[in-house]
Parts: sequence; C-alpha cells; structure tokens
Amino acid sequence: MKLPVVLAVLCGVMAFGLPVFAKTVPPADAQLITVTAGDLGVSDVGLLPTNPFYFLKEWRRNMQRAFASGPLAKANVELGIVNEKAAEVAAVVASGTDDANGINQALRNYRDEQGMMQAALNDLPDQAGPDREAFLSSAAVAFMNHERLLDSIAGQFSDRKSAGDVVSGTQTMLELSIGEALAKDGADAFTAKLETALTAVKGGSLKNIYAAAVLARIHESAPSDAQQALAQAYNRFMQKGQADLQMLLNQADLQTLQDSLKQLPAQSAERAMVGEKIFEKQKESLTNPSLTLMPMMAKPAQAVPDCNGFKQQLSALWSSFAKGSVTNQEYAGRYADLKGRYDQCVAAAATSSTPSSGK
Repeated sequence: MKLPVVLAVLCGVMAFGLPVFAKTVPPADAQLITVTAGDLGVSDVGLLPTNPFYFLKEWRRNMQRAFASGPLAKANVELGIVNEKAAEVAAVVASGTDDANGINQALRNYRDEQGMMQAALNDLPDQAGPDREAFLSSAAVAFMNHERLLDSIAGQFSDRKSAGDVVSGTQTMLELSIGEALAKDGADAFTAKLETALTAVKGGSLKNIYAAAVLARIHESAPSDAQQALAQAYNRFMQKGQADLQMLLNQADLQTLQDSLKQLPAQSAERAMVGEKIFEKQKESLTNPSLTLMPMMAKPAQAVPDCNGFKQQLSALWSSFAKGSVTNQEYAGRYADLKGRYDQCVAAAATSSTPSSGK
C-alpha cells in the first residue's frame, strides 16, 4: 500500500503564503532521471537486441556464467549483465527508433535478466564479508539507477499502452530483485544502501520527493519485515523534500514547475499531491492580480458565469497532467487553446454592461 503517513507533510508545506513567481530555476531536473551507460558501469554498450548478431553477445555472457566460481562470483556476473541490459534499453530508446518491438524486446531482455539476478541473490552466502558487502552496495546503486531509467522511459512512452505495460512489468521484476536483496542483507542494512544511492543522485529540484516516490513503490512489494525500514527512509526523504518544494514555489515560474513535476513517477501519489497543491496556488492567481504564476486573466471569473466553464476545464487539464495521464505536449496544446478562449470570454465580459452579455 502507499505510505499516506507523510503525504500530510506536503500539505503543511503548502500552507505558507505564495510569493510572486518572477524568477526561473535553472532546468536541472532532467538530470534526475537521466541515466548514462557510465552510470551503469558500462563503458561500451556494443550490440543491441535489434542487431541480428546479438546472439554472439548472449553467448559471451553464458561463457561468463559458466566460468564464475562460487555464489558471490556468479552474483557479480549477473549484476554486470543486468547493468549491460539496462544500458541496452537506454541505447535503444536514445536511438530515437519508432520500432516498438525493438524497445519491448530490450525491456523483456532486461526483465528476464532480473529473474537471473533474483536467483543469484537468493543463492548469496549468508556470512558477512567485505566482498559480499561491496557487491550489495553495488547492487543498491545499480537498482536505483535502473529505477530512474525505467521512470524516464515510462514518461517518454506514456501515450503507448503496450510499451507502458512492458515498462510496468519490468519495474515489478526490478522491485522483486530489491526485495530479495532486502531479505538477504537485512532490511535496515539494505535500506540504508538504497538511501545512500538515492542521496547521491545529482540534479532535480524535487529529488528528495522523487526518492520518496521510489521507496513508496518498493514498499508495496517488499517483504513485510522490511516495510518499517523503508517507511522510515521515506519519511526522511519527504521531510527534506519540504524545503526543496518551498524553495521551488518561491522561485519557479510555471514552465519550471511543469518541468520539475514531470520528473516524478507518473501515477504516483507523490506526483499527484505535488501537482494538485501547485494548482491550488495557480488558482489563487485567478482572483489575486499580485500573483503571477499563471497569468490567465485580469478579472475574477465570478462575474461571468460562462467563463467558469473554462476555469473548470483548465483545472481538470492540470489535474490530468499532474497525474501523468496527459503528456507535456498535449498539455501545452490544450492549455493554449483553453487559455485563449478564456481570455476572449473575460475580455468580452469586461466590455459588457452585465455579466450575462458575455455569453
């Protein structure tokens, strides 16, 4: 289940007054879900699953598995392979291909490898040691990079149901691997490793809220004895996110807020909460000329009943965007159309002697 206990924290942040939105924060948010091959420890991605000779790469991997001696060595091999397959997914998407089959194949290859990763984690020796600890720390960093990569892909292909379904299934397999690691390393120990990996992520005005959203997703499928540790880490990130969010609201213009919001995982409670609260502040600008977050109008809409319909449509559009069900491009086009019609309605009302003449 989601973690409702700290969502109220976000509401408290929004209780502060809204200043004039005049400054723009540099758009560093794209770094939050930008994952390179270097981040994954892959120096050369090599052949992609769309290449007819890709089987040679798989042959080489099977040879690596055959020569790995002992459970820890095998686990390190699988971690290297799963990072390679994550890098292949990133490369196929970055190529700009419209081949849905190629993208889905790369995602399925990665998802299947997570099954191998889970088996390797399950076979990991229980006795502690520096090599085992180093492997688990590397696994935590890799898994969090994979979460970021899959969130990025989910955002890019939100309008393609087939790709979205594959991404969702792939994330589920990733989170099952994280569950295996939590069980093997111990909830407190591996949660601390995840927290360290998420803290090290660069960029992002809402990076702490993003981290909380990832932990909330992991919490849903985690072993029951790991959920308390994950909830505590979630709380810590959300508390730090308060200051981040208030700073963003103090400094950002509308476009920056949109860019920041779309870095949060689509359909997450955290994205919906932030989006709805930002829009609450947007609505204040409709009746308070001193606020300039969304300069929709110069007069309150209450004097022209017909204009309220446009306000409601704008509100519904923003809510859809906040929840990730409308892409940024769709939002921009529909917003421009609705705002233009709204401005015409208000202008007609301003020159009329009665509100009814603005119909």
